Amino acid sequence: MASMSFSETTPEAAPEQERDKAEVSLAVAAKPSAPVAVYVEGEDAEGEFSARDFQRPSLNLVTKTSANVDVFGIGTWVVGKEVAVGKMSEPLNVVALKIQKAYQEQLPFGAGRPRMFRTAEEVTAAGLSLQYEAEAKAAEVLGVRFWLPQPKDVDAPHIFTLESPEGFGAVVKFFAARTAYTSVGKPLIDACHSFLSPSKGGIVAKWWELSAMKKVNGANSWLLPMIKPGIPTSPEMAAFLKSIGV
Repeated sequence: MASMSFSETTPEAAPEQERDKAEVSLAVAAKPSAPVAVYVEGEDAEGEFSARDFQRPSLNLVTKTSANVDVFGIGTWVVGKEVAVGKMSEPLNVVALKIQKAYQEQLPFGAGRPRMFRTAEEVTAAGLSLQYEAEAKAAEVLGVRFWLPQPKDVDAPHIFTLESPEGFGAVVKFFAARTAYTSVGKPLIDACHSFLSPSKGGIVAKWWELSAMKKVNGANSWLLPMIKPGIPTSPEMAAFLKSIGV
């Protein structure tokens, strides 16, 4: 099956990384000229497929307001709302496969589904501002596709279905908004324009350590995901990750 362009969609769910962050389904205001599907006619599949047809489990951090906090506990990394893969105090080793910047409408907590926009021009056309002080505004967000290796103590073959040169793993989606855009999104964006540029092997050329810490501001507290670069990926692993398509 033809690989799908990550730019055809944005992540559908935000992780629960902040005190007042509720999980929502997000839709992007699509560009009319943007390709949305590829027609495939092959031995195993036939039809017009877009990125919306692919299922990628979300990687979320459980917080005190999470629906599953009684099941997994605060500070647990969970994939697909059902499989615990680690604690925030022990970094997850991941490889970023693709990133996509967008803009998310900022709404009061519980006010409904925020709109998503691909460009600042679309934000302005919708009557919103990118200024923090504005009443009707949008903010930068980043969707990420990570390669997550299967932890040794996790038995979830229905999640970790892809076999790499270094063992089984899964492609998971992560959403960096609000303070997480700064702590996770900006380091990845910077890497893509510097030490992980295409001429230096691209974004798949390095492992990253994904962790989190508790932040306190007055009476409010939340868990803040963070990321830092780790060791290089092996040539075999990098070639595999480039081949799987996201």
